[in-house]
Amino acid sequence: MNGPGWFLDREGGLAVMRFGLLAEHGVRHGLVVRDGGRAIDEEAVYRSLASEKLTVVTEQTHSTKAADVGPGFADFFPSRLGADGLMTGEPGVTLTIHTADCVPVFLALPGGTAVGLFHCGWRGTAGGFLTKAAGEMAARYRADRAGLLAVIGPCIEKDCYPVGPEAAESFPPEVKSERPDGRWLVDLKAENRRQLLAAGLKGTNVHVSPLCTRCRDELFHSYRREGAELEGKMVAYIEAGHEEERS
Repeated sequence: MNGPGWFLDREGGLAVMRFGLLAEHGVRHGLVVRDGGRAIDEEAVYRSLASEKLTVVTEQTHSTKAADVGPGFADFFPSRLGADGLMTGEPGVTLTIHTADCVPVFLALPGGTAVGLFHCGWRGTAGGFLTKAAGEMAARYRADRAGLLAVIGPCIEKDCYPVGPEAAESFPPEVKSERPDGRWLVDLKAENRRQLLAAGLKGTNVHVSPLCTRCRDELFHSYRREGAELEGKMVAYIEAGHEEERS
């Protein structure tokens, strides 16, 4: 079961979704999804990733805080770092975030010489997280913004995401619409794409997943669908490395 711009794979006993834009440019990455509809065991995923590489795990704060995993960084798994974004240019380091309706965003230089991973909930998205993150990555790693690669991963779609006016007022008119009942529908994917383009990325270097986490229960957990019964979350990961390591 594959689709435009993505395919399913297996790694270390895990069901993993990969994205063509990153795979074609030699970036090691994945989104751990439900295997045959079974719940994702997040701790088992982290242990599996950390058994092979130094791995950073976040305790997400629904903010615009991004951490640089540079030389001297020591808070690897099983430690957890309070942040909603991570970036690194250290080869062999794996970054992770977890989501269950919020937007996972992968950023990378071609070849993966520097990578970033960002958890964009409505608060982070409303705060312009990706515009700031892309600018910071380009500056930190002396990269041309137009050359950055980005994947906006599976998240909840606009029609499945009604919010109150207090949340909706934080978004521009072009990515929201009001329902007759006074609730609003917000397109998180469209707003995050708009922010990446505003940061200087080329449209051809931005892939937006067509998949909705609420609708595709065989692949994804969804807080809006499962509520208090939520049994797990998807784990996104990306690894930095030198281009010559991919030859």
